Amino acid sequence: SDPAAINELDLREPTNPDDWGPRPKQGDLRARLTLQTEKPTAGQPLHLKLEIKNFGLVPQEIDPRSYSIIQYSLRVTRADGKPDLFIGMTHQTFGDQTMCGAGESVSVWDVDVSELYMLDTGDYTIEAVANLVSEETMPPRSNVIRVDVLPGEMPPFKQFFLTLQ
Repeated sequence: SDPAAINELDLREPTNPDDWGPRPKQGDLRARLTLQTEKPTAGQPLHLKLEIKNFGLVPQEIDPRSYSIIQYSLRVTRADGKPDLFIGMTHQTFGDQTMCGAGESVSVWDVDVSELYMLDTGDYTIEAVANLVSEETMPPRSNVIRVDVLPGEMPPFKQFFLTLQ
């Protein structure tokens, strides 16, 4: 992938939480991340949900497994514009192919971002970005959300990583 394009995406501003990401080159599917945790706190779970919505006029088949970390990953950026430290394993996606009717949306995953990234106290922007798009019909990225992580007690393994930085 083009490093300049990645840097450009890292600097994108947060969008309205009700917004959906851009349309793909072909098709009408768009992606949206929504924060599921009421008060994000350092050291505590932080859940995000990725939904895909069909903005077209005809039903489309969606396979949640197509949105695994291999094809779709989270980009977690700190307030200083640098990526947050990735510390976890990849999340898994489950489910069978499903039809998504016109105007309907399908949840493809709910992930605890605190298991994947450091997420110390501070402001972050987060978006889901397509990595390997074999079809030009997959949404290229989601909306961008802003998350303010409140102070909290980090677990020992995260405290260890913090001492190394």
